[in-house]
Amino acid sequence: MKGMLSGAMRVVAGAGLLVMGGLSGRFAAAQEPAAPAPAVAAPAAPAAMDPKARELLEQMSAYFAGLKGFSLTLNASMKLEAQGMKQDMTSEFTVAVEKPNRIAIVLREGLMGGTMVCDGTTMYTCIPQLKRYVETPAPADFDALFGDQMQMAMAVANRPSLLILTSMIQSKPFERLSEGVTGGKYLGEEDVDGVKCRHAKFEQADFDWEIWVESGDKPLLRKLVPDMSKALAQAEEVPEPMAQAKVSMLETLSGWQVNPTFTAETFKFSPADATKVDSLFGDMGEAEAPHPLVGQSAPDVTLDLLEGGKLELAQHRGKDVVVFDFWATWCGPCRKALPEVAAAAAEFAGKGVAFYAVNEGEKPDAIREFLKGKTLNCSIALDLEGKVGELYKVEGIPQTVLIDKNGKVQAVHVGYDPGIKATLKKQLETLLTGKDLQPPAAAETPAPAPAP
Repeated sequence: MKGMLSGAMRVVAGAGLLVMGGLSGRFAAAQEPAAPAPAVAAPAAPAAMDPKARELLEQMSAYFAGLKGFSLTLNASMKLEAQGMKQDMTSEFTVAVEKPNRIAIVLREGLMGGTMVCDGTTMYTCIPQLKRYVETPAPADFDALFGDQMQMAMAVANRPSLLILTSMIQSKPFERLSEGVTGGKYLGEEDVDGVKCRHAKFEQADFDWEIWVESGDKPLLRKLVPDMSKALAQAEEVPEPMAQAKVSMLETLSGWQVNPTFTAETFKFSPADATKVDSLFGDMGEAEAPHPLVGQSAPDVTLDLLEGGKLELAQHRGKDVVVFDFWATWCGPCRKALPEVAAAAAEFAGKGVAFYAVNEGEKPDAIREFLKGKTLNCSIALDLEGKVGELYKVEGIPQTVLIDKNGKVQAVHVGYDPGIKATLKKQLETLLTGKDLQPPAAAETPAPAPAP
């Protein structure tokens, strides 16, 4: 998923984030360390799981329990469709595992997921998109890694097949795999990339999943297809565009090596351009580089307003500080941020501040329906094709842009920050005095061309 997303594509990407967030949480619940229990001859399984489907999970679990380690390549794809638009997202991981606690899950290509490396002494967790990583002492074993440090682990291992693999390298793998399963059906043998595999489907309350496991004495996972339609239907407060999104996922695992001889290099962490931080997700603003528009002339744009009239940025030059808040009704963080941004701007009404909520890619009727019963009082501009968003380098929403009276971009805030209202008030007060928020740049980069 390279480059800029149009407004409709952000709807699609939002659906994908919902799916992956829900999937990680549901598999994570199944991976909580099990409490000690008396030994039994065989673990219980759902009555609705047919014998061959159960046998497949048992054989795979027993096989991986006996392995010292393994390595493979995972290719994952997600196809999303919403509002008549389609988006394909792909990722490639390399995976190396050696018991009791050495692991390297490395994101080689794509945006879905991250990198986690434990060399036996130190664990490194990195989200390349954030250019951040953390170091923590190595857990004693994989039960501790995917128990005590579940939140960080799930930030990386949020692919369905990775979640299955991490279940199988912990204790009691069958119990972890079958927990929450309400039914299972064996579907016969099929070829996957020239390898004969056994195919089975398993049902759970909020999602289903199909697996293809190599036939013979090496029951290796070769393919997985999750069905997240239940999760999308059951998710709370899902806006209409996302509720109607179609999602298909496919993951293939190849290049398997069983009990290989690893070198120290396999489990060596290379941070590339990532910065070491104390918290992977905390204090995000402190680690972010300035937005590329800060210090540049704001692109001169014209947009229709929801209730008639036009937004013409040029008309504010020399008179007003302008605030753009890029948003969409389907975006949860936008729904939190927009009222606070509007409230901050409203405190400067009649004092030289103009505020526009720039909607990305949605039809007027959908926006009006969303606004029913809400006390949001602001001018809403319609960026139907996402072209203004592209000019303002909007890659994630909400994005709030502050433009001074001279037409220069002074600040860009991406994402929802609970303190955004207070931050904006302070910045607007400074801009109204004629001062800059940022030190003068050595040379100003020309602004992108106006939207057609």
